Amino acid sequence: MGQEFITSTEIIAAARKNLKHEAWGRLDGGAETETTVARNRLGFDTLAFQPRVLMGVTEIDTSTTFLGERLRIPVMTAPIGSSHSFTKDGINDIARAAEAFGIVPILASMTKGTTWEAVARVTGGPKILQLAFSGDFDWAREAIGRVRTVGYKALCFAFDTPRFGRLEREMMATREGPRTTSPLRTGMSWEILGKLVQGAGIPLIAKGITHPDDARRLTDYGFEVIYVSNHGGESLDHARGAIESLPDVVSAVAGRAQVILDGGVMRGTDVIKALALGASAVAIGRLQCFGLGAGGEAGLVRLLEILEEEIFYAMTFLGTPTIADISRDHIFFGAPPVIAPSLFSAFPLLGE
Repeated sequence: MGQEFITSTEIIAAARKNLKHEAWGRLDGGAETETTVARNRLGFDTLAFQPRVLMGVTEIDTSTTFLGERLRIPVMTAPIGSSHSFTKDGINDIARAAEAFGIVPILASMTKGTTWEAVARVTGGPKILQLAFSGDFDWAREAIGRVRTVGYKALCFAFDTPRFGRLEREMMATREGPRTTSPLRTGMSWEILGKLVQGAGIPLIAKGITHPDDARRLTDYGFEVIYVSNHGGESLDHARGAIESLPDVVSAVAGRAQVILDGGVMRGTDVIKALALGASAVAIGRLQCFGLGAGGEAGLVRLLEILEEEIFYAMTFLGTPTIADISRDHIFFGAPPVIAPSLFSAFPLLGE
């Protein structure tokens, strides 16, 4: 598949051609005016690089560690509940691609036609499960124990979707309103959460965090990872771009937790920018789905290979031989955007 796809632009074009109209519509757009989607890209576009020269970068190491596990590049797959819409084997393709390439996937618990136990057996590599609150408190406590027993590396809680967002493109196409969620999901509170995670016995990840006070408090509750995300602009419209929230969250946790980010990540240069602002890694959502739509497991592996190449080249030009060498000193803040921000503004050659 390497010769078939030389750039990520070609992968997106292939996904658009392969996917059914409904599946593509699920990726194309966001909540209401789609302002948050655009701001996710705008946040990256206003950050410019300040490279250093004469740094002797004859060798480049793109690897890093996350919760003690080696990542070939500082990228993870974000949890996708509708993965079966983009590839025949759904979540299994994601798990296999992640292991084949050498990263850790974050997998959604609400998946079609399989179980958490079955997914855990697909590969021998480490995996993280995102738990969607679909039952009552007792169900959730039992689910935490079940995830721990199955052997997942960590457990991720998604706090950014108490309700599903109003995706107007999708609503107009299907003539249906947003999907509903469980009472536990909409009613989750600090008091309930404290009781829920007590004695969890597994590393905990808090997803959907953008406010520093929430990040600080979750770290106090024992969460080892704070996951900055606005659900790809599919929840609250008119939110800040995800990467705009990142520095405040990193400052709030003050090294007590690792921080990861998703939202608008489309290029290797986006990965570098997030690392420079304090993230340990990024997670890819829509971009992951484009890879799956272009070629299933092999398509996602190829997408990750292209990201690795983009990261390699950026690190060479910046003068950073290792991930640890990337810092805020390599970033200029407040650069004017060159291209109007949108979901696909990172791919100006798309359609040519």
